[in-house]
Amino acid sequence: MIIGQGWLVIHQRDKKKKNWRLRDMVGHPMDPRWERGDYGVCHLEVRKLANIGDLVFDVVYPEGILGKRIIRSVFKVERKENEILKFRTFYFLDGGADKAVSSENFKIPPRYNKRLGPEETKELCSAISNSSSYNLYKVGERPESVSKEEWEEMIKRAREKDNEEQCKEQSD
Repeated sequence: MIIGQGWLVIHQRDKKKKNWRLRDMVGHPMDPRWERGDYGVCHLEVRKLANIGDLVFDVVYPEGILGKRIIRSVFKVERKENEILKFRTFYFLDGGADKAVSSENFKIPPRYNKRLGPEETKELCSAISNSSSYNLYKVGERPESVSKEEWEEMIKRAREKDNEEQCKEQSD
């Protein structure tokens, strides 16, 4: 597998349900879109600079573990359409937050993202692929640690947000 550079990007978790496995359904319901294999709303700088073969590490602060950043999911950029990153598979942390690969060794600046070199990327990729806490999924597959109801609610909220954005564009 050809691996380019990596990108650590901080995302919001669902604070209402106190579930770090879910995207924030109110303020940040869009990226990463595990259900359809795209990353096209958040972190414009990363989306502009990322290349095919790069890995995007989705980082969250889990509930109850003050200050600790963990890698919730990771995907490899397979294609780019304008500034939308496309992927076919993703690793997802199905184990507990205490079993997660941490991003603590990497200082993430105030822009909430950090570019990693090839060696750092390989190190994190190896830790994730060798961990029994992460499972590999095809786009659209629901991670085993996310309930069907939560998964469907998260997808519904993202679609609603898509529709809100389309309505804004049409009214402009």
